[in-house]
Amino acid sequence: MVLVVIGSWTIDHHFVAAKGSSLQIPVGANPVGIGYNHNSGNIYVANSGSHSISVINGETNRVESTILVGRIPYAVAYNPINDHIYVTNLGENSVSVIDGGNSSITETIQVGTYPSSVTVDSSNQRVYVSNYFSNYVSVIDGEHKISANVAVGKNPIDLTVNPSNHGVYVANAGSNSVSIINGATNKVITNVTVGEYPTAVAYNPANNKVYVANKNSGDISVIDGDTNTLTNTIKVDPFPLDVAVNPNTNTLYVAHTQSGTSTNNDQASSSNSISVIDETTNSSKKIEQTSPPERMAVNIKNNDVYVTNPKSGYVSVIEGKTNQILSEEPSLPWDVKFSAITYLILIITVPLFVIILLLVKRTRDFLKTRLGIHNWLRRKFKKNISAPINKGFQATKKGWILSGLALSILSMIVMPLLVVLSVIHYNQITIFFTKYSQYHELEWEKNLAFYITVIVQIAFVATLLLYPPYPAPFSAEHYFRERGYNSAVVEYDYVKKILFVAVPLFIILTILPLVGPQLQPLVNNYVLLNLETQFQNPAFKISQAIVFLIVFSGLLKLIFAIGRKKFRLYYAIGCFWTQPKANGHPRPITRKDEVQKLGHLIKGLNSYNMYLHRHLNLHIRGIGAIYSKISTLPRSKKDQVIEGISESFWPERVKTDSLDPARKLYEFATGKQERLVRDKEKQEEVGVKEKQEEQHLIEEGFLTSRPLFAKIKDWAALVAVVIPLGIAIVELYFRILSPD
Repeated sequence: MVLVVIGSWTIDHHFVAAKGSSLQIPVGANPVGIGYNHNSGNIYVANSGSHSISVINGETNRVESTILVGRIPYAVAYNPINDHIYVTNLGENSVSVIDGGNSSITETIQVGTYPSSVTVDSSNQRVYVSNYFSNYVSVIDGEHKISANVAVGKNPIDLTVNPSNHGVYVANAGSNSVSIINGATNKVITNVTVGEYPTAVAYNPANNKVYVANKNSGDISVIDGDTNTLTNTIKVDPFPLDVAVNPNTNTLYVAHTQSGTSTNNDQASSSNSISVIDETTNSSKKIEQTSPPERMAVNIKNNDVYVTNPKSGYVSVIEGKTNQILSEEPSLPWDVKFSAITYLILIITVPLFVIILLLVKRTRDFLKTRLGIHNWLRRKFKKNISAPINKGFQATKKGWILSGLALSILSMIVMPLLVVLSVIHYNQITIFFTKYSQYHELEWEKNLAFYITVIVQIAFVATLLLYPPYPAPFSAEHYFRERGYNSAVVEYDYVKKILFVAVPLFIILTILPLVGPQLQPLVNNYVLLNLETQFQNPAFKISQAIVFLIVFSGLLKLIFAIGRKKFRLYYAIGCFWTQPKANGHPRPITRKDEVQKLGHLIKGLNSYNMYLHRHLNLHIRGIGAIYSKISTLPRSKKDQVIEGISESFWPERVKTDSLDPARKLYEFATGKQERLVRDKEKQEEVGVKEKQEEQHLIEEGFLTSRPLFAKIKDWAALVAVVIPLGIAIVELYFRILSPD
């Protein structure tokens, strides 16, 4: 199943498109901003919905890596001088600085409110960030310090740099203008009035012109880079959202998105397209898009244009030489097909093996006799095949003879892991087919993956109810007898041991995101690590989910166990008796090690004492002194005493007289050798006898009410676990409801 998840994560990146066609590269959720690396030709995509940056190789058009950044990354810019990538994070009002060499975040810079765009003037090592709601541009120097905040127009949404004169052009969406900043003085030189709601600005070094996309007026404003004056207005299709320039071909690309409301009543509805305008010939063409485009970047090495599509979760690639989209439907490469089928086989066989292993005997008998599967197959194939079918059913009995450790791990760790991995695999398959909606070769895998996920979850729930340490359908007597008294004890103990590790780990993993801001300064003293980014890491969330299911299944099993009326009594029996598989008759547990022998004795008597406390509201007074007295006896005498106590826990005897162990302990504690008389023949008088002997033990002071201090201590221990666990569960619940 681990291979399934790894494969489903990498399956997207197997795709390599042929040149000359429109390519849809799957990236993260809601890709918006996009930037270009002039040195390597890589494309950086800001995935606002998955808080990450996808790095696309400009030669192969494959996603090479994914970098986790801050919340809601929106814009990207690259500095070729220091090989740093700058990402604006809307959700944190910050800029993440990424080292292009190792793809790690080196630092985070706080800027204004809603940083919507970023650009770099590499010649003077300055980074400019437009802050939409703060109405100013933050200037970051070469040491990554804020050197100035330059006030501009209302709602600065995009900006670009003219490297020849270090001028910074800022599109002010709220004031229908472009502010021009002198990069040397950080002062606004002038404001140029443009069209309505300018949303994007781009500089063309080939003709020293600046192009501004005016979304609501449906045109492109052209500003002369020498005079900083408006020289032309180009009418385009409605709702131009972004503009990009290819200086190699002197071509202008305008993205039109069908959203918003135009103030021009004469405009027609937009059609989600890319306009290609040749500035040399003044010709234009239109490229229809299947998904609304958002931002664009030009790869000047091969002239390809990359377009982000937030709703579809992919980046479109337009071939720059022909500016065409081929209409034929591409096919999946053979390695993708092979991988998909291989993963499908794995997700079918692994859960199926576990489910068959966990089939209980009553289910096997029902399938074999009531449904008559082997009879139907015999009639169908005209021959007797009941023998191999019976052999297959017999093989499933191995689930009952697994050791306590193996069965506990299977039900509490393996099955939660399978549930989480199957859900991840289904989500990845769903994303895959959403991104590659044009492919129709393996759509059946998505539906089959869904059914497999449901089956795995049903198997998980069935495992919780039918397997260790206590299945829901059976009584205490039935389960301990069928499973084996000591085997049931071992399973229960292993579940508690697993919970001793899982519960604190679950609390830590859930509480850490709450205290992350307080821990961040302390962490920064030792290592440069963004905790909030780490908490958004899929591996962290997967760990949370797995640990939660382990804790949930463990607590549910303990509730099933402790909630049973006579569980503590049969648990005590299991500490003294084991049950061989051959004849079903219990036999005493023999342990050569003295420590193990006494440990089993103490564990069994403590459980018996809790049984008395629960049903009689009494407990054996001074049970600790009994343990001490037994431990100091000579070995031969000690073995006799333990053997006598074990005999008092004989299953058939305790079943009809649960006070027999108390009488045996009373004899040992008081030094009396005679046995209290018990009428074995008159079964109808057993209840009366038990009441009389119970009263005798109380009068002797052997059974007494539990002290108030002991009750308070028990409740305090319970509260100490329940409160942090409850807080962790509530916190996880609200994080699921509002993950942002």
